Amino acid sequence: MQKVNLSQVPVEENPPSPAGRFRSFSQNISQALGHIKDSDSRQNIHPFDLELCRVPAGASASPYHAHSGQSELYLILSGSGKFRTPQGITELISGDAVFCAPGEPHQIINDSVQELVFYIIADNPVGETCYYPDSDKWGMSWNHSSRRAAIDDARANCGAAKCPVELSFYGARCGAFAISGKSWSLVQRETVERARDAALGECGKTGTSCRVIGAVCADGSGR
Repeated sequence: MQKVNLSQVPVEENPPSPAGRFRSFSQNISQALGHIKDSDSRQNIHPFDLELCRVPAGASASPYHAHSGQSELYLILSGSGKFRTPQGITELISGDAVFCAPGEPHQIINDSVQELVFYIIADNPVGETCYYPDSDKWGMSWNHSSRRAAIDDARANCGAAKCPVELSFYGARCGAFAISGKSWSLVQRETVERARDAALGECGKTGTSCRVIGAVCADGSGR
């Protein structure tokens, strides 16, 4: 058993956007309890993340985004704001709970004059893709021995600019990533050709035209 008090958990400012539109402060409770983010060993990763987040008045916690493998649960503690999804804008007040399934774009906006405070509970899938519909930008990395190495390489590929999206592929077969303005798909198959076809098929279920961004096998072939 491990225990920690919130007063012992440091408050960290998340990297703000240059214009200050996206700004938030977090207390990473799970990490204070021993969770090691992006560890190569599943023994060091908790099955879920718990974080206390504070968003200043007039700011958003993050850009409009979606996760391919991660589920998130939000519990509003104080303040008010708005929750953006493809269905529109929903008002948020203290006591509200919101669940976002994988693949559902979302954004928390604090349009009030007071700080917005909430808990985020998220599971920790082994692999994860994050896509930002408003910017339609991404960073990608393939063929690494660990998820940590893939993430580091993906971030390095963005150069001096902050990566708005990261994609890491970690598996033993062949993978392909297809994307459109409304959807995306990341799949594994026995051959790179089958992976490409499957990714295009899954991505195209929304009725939009998709393109394959990248495809490769775990041994580096098929590029």
